[in-house]
Amino acid sequence: MAREANIVVDDKSFAKQLREDLEQALQKDARPVSLNDWNHASLARRSTAWFTYYLVRLTIGLTGLPDKA
Repeated sequence: MAREANIVVDDKSFAKQLREDLEQALQKDARPVSLNDWNHASLARRSTAWFTYYLVRLTIGLTGLPDKA
């Protein structure tokens, strides 16, 4: 599952703990996806990945995030 933090915190202790937690999660749970793996994934798996990606983008767009104007 993706983890993302879009916040601004001016606290070195918090930043250090967050970095350690993310690095630990990467070491424990992350796995690389090579181009070869992607090319050999089933059509259903690739379609699900793309659908999910665009659904998340749509959801973010609909939540009314501030314009960049």
